[in-house]
Amino acid sequence: MQTEFLSALNRLPAEERLQLLHGAADELCGRDGPRLCRQIVATQSLHEWQDTFRMSRDALAQAAQGVESTSGSSELMECVAGRRAELKAGVLHATHNISDVRLSDFNWVLKLALSSDRLARLQTPLLSLGLNVEGPGVDGYHEQISLEMGRAELQSLVSTLEQASKVVQQTK
Repeated sequence: MQTEFLSALNRLPAEERLQLLHGAADELCGRDGPRLCRQIVATQSLHEWQDTFRMSRDALAQAAQGVESTSGSSELMECVAGRRAELKAGVLHATHNISDVRLSDFNWVLKLALSSDRLARLQTPLLSLGLNVEGPGVDGYHEQISLEMGRAELQSLVSTLEQASKVVQQTK
């Protein structure tokens, strides 16, 4: 993906690369993105330009969050260097706007399933997890979600939550 992005970016003249990157940065920060101009259409098709713009926006978001890339264009680094705080704030704002629903409470119970309709002796530990989520406002959204999972599912959930926690810690 990185080489595809650099190849697409290098097909543009230098001043148009900066214009595209700063337009992508503007869009990440919540402002209007770049307008398609005739010079860009002359060097790329509309589909290629949209792909280049999307890859530029993604590369800027990653660079603003400090994600190391194996190689980057000087124009990309120049754009990020001047606007890192603004880009990071834009990415965080976009992430926070994914959902207003939040976890308000949880409850868990560990059970031991001794048997089932298929097996006389099962003896499998099961975790029953109850999640209470709510939305914004006094009369907002309230829901209780109940999950029941075995050991493998619980280990997968814990590892996924640990990875999410690391990402959150990196963005602070």
